[in-house]
Amino acid sequence: MATDTTRPGPVRRALRWMYGTVPRGIAFTLVFVLLLAVGYLRAANWLGGGPLSEGCPKPSANVSPTSLDGEFTGPDGMRITLTYPDHTFRVTNWPLADSAPDYGSSKRFDGTGTWDDDELPGADGTTIALRFRDDPAEEPVSKLAVGGDNGAPVLFEDRDPDVCPSLVFHRA
Repeated sequence: MATDTTRPGPVRRALRWMYGTVPRGIAFTLVFVLLLAVGYLRAANWLGGGPLSEGCPKPSANVSPTSLDGEFTGPDGMRITLTYPDHTFRVTNWPLADSAPDYGSSKRFDGTGTWDDDELPGADGTTIALRFRDDPAEEPVSKLAVGGDNGAPVLFEDRDPDVCPSLVFHRA
């Protein structure tokens, strides 16, 4: 039985179909490049490389109160410094609760107070409750969830577990 060498093979037929016209060829090239980019990002995320691995913080029960001692920075110059074991804090450029989700508003203040850590009801995780010494005129953000990012503690306002928080504090 003789083999027909004039008829192209399945790979050649697929390539001829994909690149048979210029618009179809451009479309398949763009899809291929997009798939390569997505693959690169997924690989970088899997390998734990830098900012590509950052996602939404999740509450964690594996963060101890002793690891919260220190300064955390947030968006737009917000800062919180927690001290342990005396459970005091200092905030700079702190937002008011009604300024969410636009924390870039002008409703900010500086203050001090004490904090307590509590377990999240019905979930794995911890929150810290902030009690301000001098109550501001309006209600400040006063509860933060505690999570972990590559072993470092992260503080964030966990308003909705289905939405990535916009107020996240990382170790300074």
